[in-house]
Amino acid sequence: MELSLQKRTSIAEKFLYHIWDAGHLRMNDLYTTNSERLEIISKGRWNVDTGPDFKGALIKLNGQLLKGDVEIHVQENDWYAHGHHRDPIYDNVILHAVLWTTENAKQACTKSGKLIPTLILSDFLDESIGRLQTHVDTEPQPSLTKPKACLLNRKPEFQIISLLEHWGIERLRLKKERFQEETDYFSFNQLLYQGFMEALGYSVNRRPFLKLAFKLPLDLIIPHLKSRDDLQALKLAQALLFGAAGLLVEDSQGDSETKAFHAELWPIWQKFRRMYHIQPMLPEEWQFFRLRPNNFPTMRLAGMASLLVKYAHQGFLKPILHIFQTPELKTEKICSELQNCLIVSSFEFWLTHYRFDVDGSVNSRHPGNLIGKEKAREMVVNVVLPVIFAYAEQTGDHELLNRLKEVYLCFPLLEENKITREMKKQVLITNKTSPKIINTACRQQGLIHIYKCFCQNWQCETCVGGA
Repeated sequence: MELSLQKRTSIAEKFLYHIWDAGHLRMNDLYTTNSERLEIISKGRWNVDTGPDFKGALIKLNGQLLKGDVEIHVQENDWYAHGHHRDPIYDNVILHAVLWTTENAKQACTKSGKLIPTLILSDFLDESIGRLQTHVDTEPQPSLTKPKACLLNRKPEFQIISLLEHWGIERLRLKKERFQEETDYFSFNQLLYQGFMEALGYSVNRRPFLKLAFKLPLDLIIPHLKSRDDLQALKLAQALLFGAAGLLVEDSQGDSETKAFHAELWPIWQKFRRMYHIQPMLPEEWQFFRLRPNNFPTMRLAGMASLLVKYAHQGFLKPILHIFQTPELKTEKICSELQNCLIVSSFEFWLTHYRFDVDGSVNSRHPGNLIGKEKAREMVVNVVLPVIFAYAEQTGDHELLNRLKEVYLCFPLLEENKITREMKKQVLITNKTSPKIINTACRQQGLIHIYKCFCQNWQCETCVGGA
């Protein structure tokens, strides 16, 4: 029976999240409003911050793989009613899932001008709306009463440490699960590659870096790198990455070194572009504004080119496993080896340049790293450890699992961010006590997990009762 407009608009958003997250859809028969075949590989993770409802979803649209965010609404026109078309935080949305269509509805469009495919949930439900609402209404909901003070800071120091490590491991497990969901579609080497690319994208360029990894999968790149010496392979890797990224041009307007760089790589790129019918990205997809030069996508892509050549013959997975599985390496040494295997020094053109449109003499670059120690540590914690976690579980390697946990529990701190600084204040960890309590990446990640999963919803009892 058709629901009235009043009943339609009274549907709670938690009901829509339940439909999406619990998978109450006929998954083998999904189509968008534009008749595009839709396959949901990973539903993403619920976002407790501002922005899209689910982050990091993975879908196939007419066979094309897409990774990004999902926004869920009751009605199709809610996208514009909520002003998402004016908010750049929604630029990474790849699917607009709505319960019902709206007459004369306009397709969702981001601030950047990208049209977003729409899925009408009510057309593909596996049960009636009434039955599904009953499921949701009978589920216990957490209390959202705002506390007067943080319960964690009332705990003794040893309990704070225990809780931080507990939730740090839980955060690692959740990262592992996101990679694990993709093992049916990608090899572990490809997962590491995609994860590295996302990590190199910093915050504003994650999406274009991942898009580039899909355009240039390892299966396409590696055979050509393996058949060349390191010097020629490095030229090829840069030609492919910068070419497919849309950053390589035939007639550069830069200084003499930049012109020579483009002139050498352009014909290499054109040959492979025609061979594999690669459609390059748009230069406008890459963000440089308000980034430190070391985080420019040009620098990071050059670093990735070097890593691809370095691991062309063995792949990423085998050398990383070797580090974990070498018995004589102590835990601290494993930490440093994992970090060091991802550090990339500047070379050739990148000794004097950050990007293509600025004169090298203006740059006055000091020969540093394309991928430095801090970024390498971040890649270990956010990519290497979760992927190896997934690998160890899939292969049943309990010894590797134990070694990985030992490494995580003593891995060095990552760079501070706004969340960790604010959380340290909230838990009353002073500058004097912080080095003793927050002295590993695991505990630091525990702080982030507590903030994102509990603090924003005031679920204090769940937080302190977790360990």
